[in-house]
Amino acid sequence: MDFSSLCLHCRSYRRFKQVPVPKSVIDELMRNVSLVSCSRNAQKLRYYVISSDDVLRKVFPCLHWAASLPKEIGTPKEGETPTLLIVVCKQGNYPAETDAGIAVRNLALNAYVHGVGSCVIGNVNFVKLKEILEIPDGLTPLLTLALGYPSHTSTVVDVKDNSLKYYVDKDENYFVPKLKPEDICKFR
Repeated sequence: MDFSSLCLHCRSYRRFKQVPVPKSVIDELMRNVSLVSCSRNAQKLRYYVISSDDVLRKVFPCLHWAASLPKEIGTPKEGETPTLLIVVCKQGNYPAETDAGIAVRNLALNAYVHGVGSCVIGNVNFVKLKEILEIPDGLTPLLTLALGYPSHTSTVVDVKDNSLKYYVDKDENYFVPKLKPEDICKFR
């Protein structure tokens, strides 16, 4: 798959087949994310990788999904939940939010090469999440990446009526309006 195709198809997915992501893929993701660029090479990000069904069940209520859709459509139902979560944390007070964005995109693209879809979730009850995962003081959760094999499609479409809201069809497949390059780029 070339990079343009990878970017086109690596969308947010919110419903997953209940098939575990193989350990070999998880190991590859974590190996590759350890190599990504980061500010001052400070390497202040730490990752909690959750694949245990028991822990996934406990953590799932901390996640808030798809703010642009009604909860009954945007939130995965039982039997559709992610089979893998990666919680990205930063150490101390170091400003690692940009590093977290770079890392999460790397994880999402790397996962999609293996057919694993993802959804970046920033709206999380991090207080409860820290408690469940026993994340120590000094580590601050920034983002959660939900992963699994998608059970729906997510398609880029042209913007209509200036609306950027994503939507679903009757089969609950996603459609994501995107601006064209000429709408977002200025060349001088």
